[in-house]
Amino acid sequence: MQGKIKQTGLLSSIGFVVGLVAALGGLVFHFFMHHFKKWFVVLEAYPLWRAVLGGVGLGLLGSFLPLTSGEHEMYTLIAESAALGIGSLLLIGLLKMIATALCLSTGWKGGNIFPPMFGGAALGLLAFPAIHPMVGVVGGMAGSAAPADCGYHPITGHPQM
Repeated sequence: MQGKIKQTGLLSSIGFVVGLVAALGGLVFHFFMHHFKKWFVVLEAYPLWRAVLGGVGLGLLGSFLPLTSGEHEMYTLIAESAALGIGSLLLIGLLKMIATALCLSTGWKGGNIFPPMFGGAALGLLAFPAIHPMVGVVGGMAGSAAPADCGYHPITGHPQM
């Protein structure tokens, strides 16, 4: 019993560290959301052009990597994480944060919690060879979701600060 408690504590500590690293991904989302909103404020009176620019940006990002974040894609991401490598996982995690910020700031519908969680899962899987993938996924999802949502009202999208 004593060994299980120590192992659980160690996994929790590792998950916490992974969460802190993934929190940087959430801060990347927050950073881009803030700057994209400032950049696209000039197109506030032209929602069609703002949406077109957002669509073109999402299309360009999506041509590099598929930016879906459904439940089935999460399974694929976990299963293929060892084959993807560190660079691809880092790119998937950060591009997902940037794509979500671009989507929301140009008037497209979407959430500011679950897409960054997918990116955080990719960032959490960076630690996969050293730890069990689920510890990385859960730590990454939890770590990225909190700063990604910090400062934005969940209904209106307006800053709370």
